[in-house]
Amino acid sequence: MYPHLELQNWTLTITKKEATRRERVSDAASRTPRSDRSGDQLAGRTFHEPEATCVSNLLTSAQHSLRQHGRRVAGRVSRLAHDPATHVLEVDLALSGSWPGHRAGQFAFVTFDAAEGPHPFTISSAWQGDGRLRFHVKALGDHTRALPARLTQGDPVTVEGPYGRFDFIDQQPAQLWVAGGIGITPFLARLEALAAAPERRPVDLVYCAAAPAPDVVARLQALATAAGVRLHVLASGRDGRLDAGRLAGLVPGWREASIWFCGPAGFGRSLRRGLPRLGLARGRFHQEAFEMR
Repeated sequence: MYPHLELQNWTLTITKKEATRRERVSDAASRTPRSDRSGDQLAGRTFHEPEATCVSNLLTSAQHSLRQHGRRVAGRVSRLAHDPATHVLEVDLALSGSWPGHRAGQFAFVTFDAAEGPHPFTISSAWQGDGRLRFHVKALGDHTRALPARLTQGDPVTVEGPYGRFDFIDQQPAQLWVAGGIGITPFLARLEALAAAPERRPVDLVYCAAAPAPDVVARLQALATAAGVRLHVLASGRDGRLDAGRLAGLVPGWREASIWFCGPAGFGRSLRRGLPRLGLARGRFHQEAFEMR
């Protein structure tokens, strides 16, 4: 079970119910992450180094645009699986309206409770054209902590989207994905997509977690095998933290690859600054980071 919480590395102004956060990140400098009790799951555009343009009210504008264009789809909860050990709720939805489809790595605003309003979550399943979506929700705040007890199979939901540009599209001959903890979620959807429509270029996935559970690793390995992706699993509690030098040694062809990162903002900054010093060409680091607020 793989939760995901992600924060756009540009400037966001969002209402509380739509995941509050405002942060400006440039390639030269970034602010220190903050957190509070709300723990909403945030999602946004990808940051393509070395751009530093700021976008205000991005997700709020996105919601307004989606409503204007009728991209709100009703559905129901079709399946729930809760893992108390990891505090992750796996939610499958069956949509009754016309969902436009989505690319791996995109997110949607999901309303489980009309009084609470919409919250953005990364879509953790590839689009199969069958009206079904999957989300992995980590208990990080009041709303997400209450969902396992509140949600039941058959509950009505509303989904708005999709949105986001963490889409794995580039022209490099190889890709290197790095997931930090709950940042694994967009890669789950991409693994499913590659299993259905393989690409010829090599892909390596490095999954870092403090102590990844054996069943999580087994499931991830099965997905990677089906997708033709080489999986590397690092347990920081056992193997130590991953840095740019260690990543370069782990994947010999990394200089020819594009780097796609999703995980804690500090982890991403470390790699984004360290890899160019080792020879990564400009423009090849794509980041979508996450953070609680």
